[in-house]
Amino acid sequence: MEIFFNDIIKHQYLENLNFSEHECLKEFDELSKENGSLFGIKDDNNSVLKLYCENENLFLVNISIAPTFVNFLKRANIDECKKIITEIYRNNRIIVVDGMVKFTMNKKTLNGYNK
Repeated sequence: MEIFFNDIIKHQYLENLNFSEHECLKEFDELSKENGSLFGIKDDNNSVLKLYCENENLFLVNISIAPTFVNFLKRANIDECKKIITEIYRNNRIIVVDGMVKFTMNKKTLNGYNK
């Protein structure tokens, strides 16, 4: 799995990092908890977890399942985000967790934005 993050305060963007679960959780802990910081995991199937920081203890969790354009969304606190990361490592793939709402984007919708 590949890790990526964007730390707003440290002005640091890194991607394609291969971390163990422990290293991943440590890096998530060190991420600045400021609006706009982002932490993500991409699995071998190109599915992606993105944790968008909204404030010091609230994240928008976005799971995109490739290649279907299906996204699942929810808000979670820091501890819930850590549980999601642990579940992903335990399953060795991005998984949808309880409480997520399905959001589908289709090519027609995407093409409408390209005009």
